[in-house]
Amino acid sequence: NPDHQEYEKLVKSQVKTILIVDPNQAILNLFCKSMNSMFPSARLYKAQTAEEAIYMVHAALNPPDGNLQRRNFDIIIVEQRLYCQSIPGAQNDNNPNH
Repeated sequence: NPDHQEYEKLVKSQVKTILIVDPNQAILNLFCKSMNSMFPSARLYKAQTAEEAIYMVHAALNPPDGNLQRRNFDIIIVEQRLYCQSIPGAQNDNNPNH
């Protein structure tokens, strides 16, 4: 279908940055491999903690030294049960201490 091919080509050309967040290194690598095959020209960023991901997003939106080159992530993939220790009240369903 020509319309589908054009749409797919357009999407691939528009996705420039992808952030993947997962504490499991093997899963993180699998997602990176998958995203790289789907969006070969995109730049991939990886984080293994919620804090690291939050820092990366904040740094992208607030570049140092007044640099006007702000960057947004076009796609962010996050592990569903990711726990963020720095946010008060955040809970980890897998942690029996909460």
